[in-house]
Amino acid sequence: MKLKRIVLSIIMSIAILLAIPIVSKASNETITLNVNVTNDYSSAYEVLKIVNKERTAIGLSELQMDKDLMDAAMIRASELSLYFSHTRPNGTSCFTASSKANGENIAAGYSTPEYVMQGWMESAGHKANILGKNYQTIGIGAIKYGSLCYWVQLFGTDNINAVSTIPSNKKITSNIEILKDNVELYYNSLSEIYQSWYPNGFDVQIVVLNKGWQGRCVVVDSSDLIYDISNNSVASIDKNGKIRYNSVGEISLMAKLKEFPSISVTKKIKIKGQLSCTQIDDIQDVKYTGKNVKPNITITDGKKILIKNKDYKLEYANNKNCGIASVKIIGMGLYEGSYENKTFKIVPSKVEKLKVASSNSNSITINWNKVKNVTAYKVYVYDYVKRKYEYYGKTSCNNIKIKNLKSSTKYKVRVKAYKNVNGVQYFGEYSKGIKVTTTPKKVTNIKVKYINNNSVKINWKSISGATGYKVYMYNSKTKKYEYFGKSKNASITIKNLSKNKKYKIKIRAYKTFNNKQYFGNYSDVLKVTIKE
Repeated sequence: MKLKRIVLSIIMSIAILLAIPIVSKASNETITLNVNVTNDYSSAYEVLKIVNKERTAIGLSELQMDKDLMDAAMIRASELSLYFSHTRPNGTSCFTASSKANGENIAAGYSTPEYVMQGWMESAGHKANILGKNYQTIGIGAIKYGSLCYWVQLFGTDNINAVSTIPSNKKITSNIEILKDNVELYYNSLSEIYQSWYPNGFDVQIVVLNKGWQGRCVVVDSSDLIYDISNNSVASIDKNGKIRYNSVGEISLMAKLKEFPSISVTKKIKIKGQLSCTQIDDIQDVKYTGKNVKPNITITDGKKILIKNKDYKLEYANNKNCGIASVKIIGMGLYEGSYENKTFKIVPSKVEKLKVASSNSNSITINWNKVKNVTAYKVYVYDYVKRKYEYYGKTSCNNIKIKNLKSSTKYKVRVKAYKNVNGVQYFGEYSKGIKVTTTPKKVTNIKVKYINNNSVKINWKSISGATGYKVYMYNSKTKKYEYFGKSKNASITIKNLSKNKKYKIKIRAYKTFNNKQYFGNYSDVLKVTIKE
């Protein structure tokens, strides 16, 4: 008597018995998908032990593991991951897996042999198959896909092909034929990816939905897919489905089956960044204005410069008076997170318009425009011999007399303002250096060398550093000393003088600096009379 073939299934997640009718193949178009599973032979044999324990308890003979049925059951267990049904993924009956099969039990979601057997034995139909009097052989399939387990029992009556040695558990790639109409691709990865989460790239997961078990799916092997990305300036994807970032932004990813490119899935993905992973440039010192200052900030992500009020916004604090101010940087758009400890200095304004108020042989007086809201100014003098600026002193006024300088010597002066805040000095920018010089010393030791007819020659002590000397004679009519002439040497001859006339002469040295003449003090007056 030919036995009626029986198919029964149970699935843990809904905890009900499924009686699924065998359906005919809807289409002859099929696709082969690669599914990576682990054949769990040890669990399969544990199920066999429990089956035979239940049978012998009621006086039935033990079932023997048939290799042909076991191989078919392992294949069927893999198929359940793609399509949980007694109809195979390719649309044919479960009994096409093996001509020896006369009954099938299937289950999914049960984590152990004991657990799945309990589920089957609590179902009348499944129990009937397990305790079937006419069955003599069995093939048990047990596979693990990720964290899920799939189970199959195929029951036979005769023609046993005994298993000589229990196979070891092994990972395999199961090539499963599935109807094209049963393939529905789905993007099962994150739609928003922060680069910091996966600094070395992000693995895309494309799955095919299990139409026999709602909500379950299988990852499609990358070897079965072709990938394409809409915006390569943001990201790229390799043949293994790994996205690598070039920048933040939005991309459109398409994944399609190599075998049937018309079967595809498209997904928009945002590649996002975090402020903590960007480069935030130091903020340069900001000049005090009496108002809240809001310096811009340069933030870069790789080669990209972030845009204010698009990628981030700024919140300032303590940003009016001299001292330490702070700014909080808050991510926007494609950037998340914040940076709260960015600080900068508010300092006095730059000292401007230094001028020489006066100078003599050993001092120079400098003044400048007053700077608002400062404590004082520090003055620095450049020594051309030492080739460096040296600190001279400070003043609370916008002028200073620099003393104890060498005569006829050039210097350079610069000034910077500062503000004391809680014991800390905050300095403004140095002024532009002003070039200055001291004047020559007073001409001394002026003497008449000789008088000849209507001329007189006089000399004096040479002044170090002087460019030359200018000679002045008193005009009794104008009652003023008037310029007579100049000499590069410490002597001069004055001609065309009148006899029996008294003359008064005085001399001063000068130094030419920056196309300007700087004069020393006048000598004492030399009185000369030309006699007959």
